[in-house]
Amino acid sequence: MGLAVLLAGCSASGSGGSGTPPGAQPGYGDYQATADGLHATWDAIAFTDPASLPLGGGATFNGVIGLRIGTAAGERRMNGALSLGVQFSNASLTGSASAFSDQNGATLTGSLAITNGVLDRAANPASGYTFSANMDGKITGPGDSFTITSDLSGDFRGAGYGAITGAVAGSAISNSGTGYLFGSFIATR
Repeated sequence: MGLAVLLAGCSASGSGGSGTPPGAQPGYGDYQATADGLHATWDAIAFTDPASLPLGGGATFNGVIGLRIGTAAGERRMNGALSLGVQFSNASLTGSASAFSDQNGATLTGSLAITNGVLDRAANPASGYTFSANMDGKITGPGDSFTITSDLSGDFRGAGYGAITGAVAGSAISNSGTGYLFGSFIATR
């Protein structure tokens, strides 16, 4: 579904640093390196058949989300941490995206809540998504703040549903007006 291409489009050379000290928020480049490593492992692994997902229990996925926000002021790219909890017993999911850093190395505050998530056990991952949710909130950084309204959609990967990958689309209202938001994510159990 072109997810590697979408997240790769969020990369920048050298900005955001690498080798984050313990306890410090990762930079843009740190997140990108993590996402690249996860994609190298999981992109070749087939989507999980949604009908084979457990009927009980749950799983937590942690990884990286990359966003591109375009407004009249230009495009801003940011990477952040993604945490998503899936409850198989009621086919729901919730989570958050936070700790964002942009392509210029700036740290952004705020978080995006992932709510109203649902699983579609009858989905065909080749043509549609296995899960979808709302992802909304506010992120603030140097010179601007973004009120985000978006949808997050994705699929599980592997026979043991060891990872999730997907896309984000929506809008962002900033000091410069309303603009687009696109992105992608990858996370593992």
